[in-house]
Amino acid sequence: NYSDEAKSADGWRTYVNDIYEKDRNMDALEKCVGDVYSQLGVDEKVQVYTSVLYTFTTVGDGKKNEFGDIDGDGKNEDFSNIADRKKAIKWIMDEELNRFNGRNYKNLEFCGFYWFEEAIDYSDPDEAELIAYAADYAHKLGKKLFWIPYYQASGYSEWQELGFDLASMQPNYMFTEGSTEQRVYDNAKFAAAYGMGVEIEVDGNVFSGDNDAFTPSRYDRYLSYLKVGVEKGYMNSIKMYYCDAVPGVYLTAYNNSDPKYHGIYDITYLYAKRKLSLDDPGKTFDNAPVVVTANEKFSGNLVS
Repeated sequence: NYSDEAKSADGWRTYVNDIYEKDRNMDALEKCVGDVYSQLGVDEKVQVYTSVLYTFTTVGDGKKNEFGDIDGDGKNEDFSNIADRKKAIKWIMDEELNRFNGRNYKNLEFCGFYWFEEAIDYSDPDEAELIAYAADYAHKLGKKLFWIPYYQASGYSEWQELGFDLASMQPNYMFTEGSTEQRVYDNAKFAAAYGMGVEIEVDGNVFSGDNDAFTPSRYDRYLSYLKVGVEKGYMNSIKMYYCDAVPGVYLTAYNNSDPKYHGIYDITYLYAKRKLSLDDPGKTFDNAPVVVTANEKFSGNLVS
């Protein structure tokens, strides 16, 4: 959403086309859910959301955004005009939902939209009205609008007044060198005060171990996210995650033969299911789960 190419009508179409690429993304999720639920004997649907991209008024070093024609009327949308910005927002919400409905998915339920920006730009006089418009239109469609601000981003404490249905705040501890675990506790305090969830963040550096330039390491930082979630209760609230680009940290962890790094998958599963414990043997943070396969010999010491 931040390259100049993405800030155009063509960029928006590329994004929507990518979501509904044949046999990929939404199609792949439909197949995956069907395969798994059929094996489990579960008759449920996975709820999905798509993004409302941002109507940037400028590109590059402040040049006016020549967005292009989004609705085929032959006219360039002028984002110095709030009506055209609303037109673009309505277009992407309609396009994403209509494409979904046209696929007749049996295993997925379209529940709403994600407001892509991570902070409120109060220097933009139209910002609050645009969010309210998107929220109102989502509600007319019977859907919800949610938001994930970064740590203490502008507007985070006014998310409800702005019109969002739900929000989670990013601690950004994973990526902020020099920060301490106190940041995760502070984020939990702010989130609880304003009725928000907490986004869990992790990237591929979690596997770098002793080669990680951060202190504490990214691995230890990730454990802090989950530990504080258990301690402060956000494990029991809405779940949102950032898990890096394809293939994603959790799949990489699942396929990792090192018990320490495979354990990232196991403890995250327990966290997601609201079952993670700080003191239950086999579920602690100081002892990664041991993973063995059938007929494999394993030796070790049990600690009571």
